[in-house]
Amino acid sequence: MLIFSRLLRFALLGLVIGMGVLALILSAGAADPPRVGILRQTLEPVSAFSLPLKGEYLSDQGIFLPASAYTVEIGAVLSSETDPLVSWGLVFFDSDGRELWRLLITGDAYYRLPPFQPDSTSFFHLRPPGQENLIRLDFWPHGESVLRLDQEIAWKGTLPQATKAQIIVIAAPEGRSGGALQVKFAGVYHECPLPACLGSGR
Repeated sequence: MLIFSRLLRFALLGLVIGMGVLALILSAGAADPPRVGILRQTLEPVSAFSLPLKGEYLSDQGIFLPASAYTVEIGAVLSSETDPLVSWGLVFFDSDGRELWRLLITGDAYYRLPPFQPDSTSFFHLRPPGQENLIRLDFWPHGESVLRLDQEIAWKGTLPQATKAQIIVIAAPEGRSGGALQVKFAGVYHECPLPACLGSGR
């Protein structure tokens, strides 16, 4: 019994030390890795979009992307009365205005990345309407890009170079949308301070 009691104390001590080490690692940024460069552009004013009853809505403002690596982020909240089948996110365009891909999440905790991942994929870290979700894409032109949803890695893969991204909201099926999307933050980080580094989509 004495030996068991000592082993139990050692096990608990090891657990406490392990949790402390994990906390230090997370506080040092493991759960929120550095963005690519510094904040270069935000959308102003950040406001609410009334959701379309059918079809889709594309914001007038664009986030202009460099011809190099970048981090683009958008944090937003669907109003609590919103149909969870509403989709929202970002659409990426090339310098000729052609759509390259979409990055979409829904209120019922699914995401997709058409055409690279066209099927809806469940991701339990996503939050329901009434709570904020954060979309983050770390783009690397000659390597593997990383999509994070609410700070958790959801997808990795190769993406083409885009010059602009715009916010998109897509109505739920059968015209049941209503509600609003409140955008808390939308911006891009990169290491290219000169206008010449930006795509001609501007």
